[in-house]
Amino acid sequence: RKSKSTPSGSNNKRKEQEPVEPQHSEDSSRSLKTAPKKAAGSRSPQYQISQLVLAYSQKYQQLFDAKILRIRQTLTSGGEQVWEYLLHFQGWASNWDDWYQEKNLNLISPEAREQQEKLKKEAKARDAERKAAKRISSSSSKASNVRDVDQNIETTKVELHKAFQISIPTDLQRQLHDDLSNIEACRVVMLPRSPCVEEILKEFAAKEEEDGNKGGAEWAEGFGVLFRMSLRPFLLYSFEEAQYNSIKAARPGEGVLR
Repeated sequence: RKSKSTPSGSNNKRKEQEPVEPQHSEDSSRSLKTAPKKAAGSRSPQYQISQLVLAYSQKYQQLFDAKILRIRQTLTSGGEQVWEYLLHFQGWASNWDDWYQEKNLNLISPEAREQQEKLKKEAKARDAERKAAKRISSSSSKASNVRDVDQNIETTKVELHKAFQISIPTDLQRQLHDDLSNIEACRVVMLPRSPCVEEILKEFAAKEEEDGNKGGAEWAEGFGVLFRMSLRPFLLYSFEEAQYNSIKAARPGEGVLR
């Protein structure tokens, strides 16, 4: 997986209600919508378990999509009792789960999404500046080393690699997160399903033909052959092979595309 900004936090003294040991806790004053300033023990938590929120990371200065897994009370260094939430960040493995204080969580709204995009652009700009400075420093160092070795070299060619960033829509992030959860829990997909691979390829070929692309049907047929050849040796997880063998035995006349 390519490197990108990840949410993280800092430690606080805690009084737990849940039997889970956190690794870190976020502490930031920046938030779009926060709870009233009262002791946590005098009111109910503002957010609920399984609720989707936007969590602000002080370290990366960004808002991240997250799901609340657990809730507890924690004691800050100043002796104040506050609500704290164990978050799972969408699109990330469970080892990135972390505890965040209530003041760092935001309700999902158009305004919050707008702020999220703004912070993301600012983070990209900071990252670009750091990379540019690093490239300049690296280029200067390499040029100096070459001149020290051979004074006859007039110029130094430095190869620069352009970094590409892919923006994944929120809906796709949630789907990938659900797929990851199924894999980690060894849960198989209920079969048969619709649309299946065969239906998707037929729909693709029909759309290509409608658009005047004559090679669409041939491409779909070739992809179907590749999928059949790759399914069992490369695409199935070990816990899925039993399901595959069972379905093949029950439906010997049907292809794997269905």
